This record gives sequence, C-alpha cells and structure tokens, in this order.
Amino acid sequence: MFAIYLVLNGLERFFVEKIRVNTKYHIFGFQPTQAEIISSLLVITGIALFFWARNQAPPSKSAA
Repeated sequence: MFAIYLVLNGLERFFVEKIRVNTKYHIFGFQPTQAEIISSLLVITGIALFFWARNQAPPSKSAA
C-alpha cells in the first residue's frame, strides 16, 4: 500500500511542479526542478518497493 502511495504522490507532485516557476538544475542535458527530482525518486522508490514486497510475499496455496 505504501509503495502505491509513493508512486501516486510522486506523479502528483511531478505534474503540479510543471505549473510552478522554480529554479532549474542542469543535470546530464536535462533541466529538472528540485521538486521534479524528488518526485522522480519517489516514483522509482515506490515501484521498487512494490516489486520487492511482491517477491517477499509467501507463495499462495491453491486447493487441488
């Protein structure tokens, strides 16, 4: 659940920051704002956490 929150919060923050006027950084040819960098990290962390938690879940037992 927390992983999904991180992904959705990161996406929301990324798109809200497109509206605001902030200082842009020059990183490897990109010009993201600080908030866009943070939101990208939130999305990546959320996706990684989701897949990690999914792999850690015990295998389900099917009735056969």
